[in-house]
Amino acid sequence: MKHLFILLMAWTTLCGSVHAADRQPNIIFLLTDDQGWGDAAAWGHPYYKTPNLDRLTQESRRFGQFYVANPVCSPSRTAFMTGCYPARFRVHGHFATHEQNEARAMPDWLDPQVMTPTRKSSSV
Repeated sequence: MKHLFILLMAWTTLCGSVHAADRQPNIIFLLTDDQGWGDAAAWGHPYYKTPNLDRLTQESRRFGQFYVANPVCSPSRTAFMTGCYPARFRVHGHFATHEQNEARAMPDWLDPQVMTPTRKSSSV
């Protein structure tokens, strides 16, 4: 009887891990502009009150060390959205007015035809 119980437990564990491998992970990626390493209470700020970020931090996994493609918002978002270096799309600074973008040889927005995780095809 003991061996049958052990065999049943092993089978249940094996089946459970196979089904778990079939599911895609539930990932929510949050990117905040101009947030320093200690700008929320959960990360050590002495007087800012950030209860929602604190709760999210307690209920999730935090990855605090990584590299970004650019320290500016628009190129960083371009890299995250496309998986490519932002220079490939001529995005090397923040999107601004048409005149400012033109002076920096930048487009006014990311080309809608660029492949992102929500798009299935691309002309790039």
